[in-house]
Amino acid sequence: MAATPPSHWLSIVKEALGSHGSLGAAISMIEANESLSLTLEAILCLCAGAPCPSNITPPISPADWNNARARLQTAFEAIQPNSGVMGGAKRPRDDDAAEASNNNVAPKKAKLVIDDPADEPIFTLHNVSFTSPIRKKADITVHKLTLRFTDPKDSKSNLCDPIALPLLRHAFMVSTPGKAKPHWTTMILPENPEHPSVIFGCDATLATPQVTTKYPSPPETHAKGSVSKPLIHSLFAYFPSGPTGLVDLYEPKASDFQSGTGLGQCVVSYIGPKDGHLHFFSNGILWGEKKPCIWFPVEKMTDVHPGVSSGRTFTLYISTKKSASSTDEDDITMHDFTLIDGKEDGPIRAWIAAHKAQFAIASAAPGDELMEVDEPSTSASSSKAGTAAPKTGGTRAAPARSAGPVRLMDAVLDENDEEDDDFVGSGSDSDDSGGDSSSEEGEGNDDEDEEAGEGGSDDAEDADGDADEQEEEEEEEASGAPRPGTTTDGETGADELEEEEYHTVQLPPGIKVSHAAAAAAHKMLGEAFGVP
Repeated sequence: MAATPPSHWLSIVKEALGSHGSLGAAISMIEANESLSLTLEAILCLCAGAPCPSNITPPISPADWNNARARLQTAFEAIQPNSGVMGGAKRPRDDDAAEASNNNVAPKKAKLVIDDPADEPIFTLHNVSFTSPIRKKADITVHKLTLRFTDPKDSKSNLCDPIALPLLRHAFMVSTPGKAKPHWTTMILPENPEHPSVIFGCDATLATPQVTTKYPSPPETHAKGSVSKPLIHSLFAYFPSGPTGLVDLYEPKASDFQSGTGLGQCVVSYIGPKDGHLHFFSNGILWGEKKPCIWFPVEKMTDVHPGVSSGRTFTLYISTKKSASSTDEDDITMHDFTLIDGKEDGPIRAWIAAHKAQFAIASAAPGDELMEVDEPSTSASSSKAGTAAPKTGGTRAAPARSAGPVRLMDAVLDENDEEDDDFVGSGSDSDDSGGDSSSEEGEGNDDEDEEAGEGGSDDAEDADGDADEQEEEEEEEASGAPRPGTTTDGETGADELEEEEYHTVQLPPGIKVSHAAAAAAHKMLGEAFGVP
């Protein structure tokens, strides 16, 4: 069979290889085989973002070809964002800019996109104010494959890289808080936060005429005073839907949430020092209207709860999974939003109660799996539970839950406490010092009893004291047990102290206390509460 004419894209690759004889020879062998040549030509066209070859067998419809290109671009972006493949911009070399500066010549602008006849424009919203991915006014145009941002004065001048439509998955249209006039903020977010988001705003009532274009029709001008919401809806009407398209355009409703401070469906909050708003929807919570925008769908939430109010404000904790189907405990991340007005506590709790049934079911309660805690135990090993804290800003590990109160005498004792001398005046052995302290405590109590007995001048009081002492002695003889703080011979002994006679001190798990510190604490508590 006669060899087919060299393919266009194969010829380009062969010329680019130049002196690499082995690869060039391999391409020549492929060109000699019609089936292989057409297959490789189609693959190169797909990777380069070019139209489908007309001679491919079996034929591929333009719609299927465009969908395949979009999926391939999404895959390339996931592997290496902004890699320059299929429309990514190249980073200009430093030496090119320096050479142009020395020659007083403006450096050449990198070509942002490969012109693709298949990526036809569909709808344009002209002269819109953006904060992401650019910070200026631009025309936003929905194409068949991409979303593009161009100079209002030159529709062919791309101001930034086009964004593949399958990357943009969630759109939000919210009322902008803090504006003197009603204003809309629109956010279009990708599934992967590494990809760019789109944020723009416009007045709810047009302050100037607004132009839109539905191709191939001529531009249409909307008069000043018209409402802008239908124009924004028109833009999203041309986004693709389904598994590779836009999930939904979310708009808050008064029935979903009502702020306690009159902000509508949002509350003021902070991520660290950065201020923003939490917007509450029927199917999730959005942190916006500035970067980074974060979307928390209810199906990925494992827990949402307000913290304890510290005066006028409180913190809201949102725990989420990376995916709704994930069963890995390591995937749970907690985000905290601080300085929320205390008046928002009631509305937020009402929203949580209304949507808690939709939350993802976590394998463990929030906090139990996020922090390691050393439990006091007689064994050498300590129990552990959990994972490391989240890495991103605005997130942290949930506080560990205590296994229960620990009495001071049951706490783990450290024989080599460097601060023993702060509690004991003398003595090198902490155990001996502890015993002496206890003995001094007992002797001190006995001395106080003797002074109380000798110092009394009233006969009636002496008689009452003798009667009480006599009753105690009779009870001891009847029970056969010595008084607390004394030995069977009536002398005070540190080793024979009854634990039940001392107030228990609650300590967090894992706290280590020296013998000397414990003895000193016993003495102070005894003196404070009058316990012998």
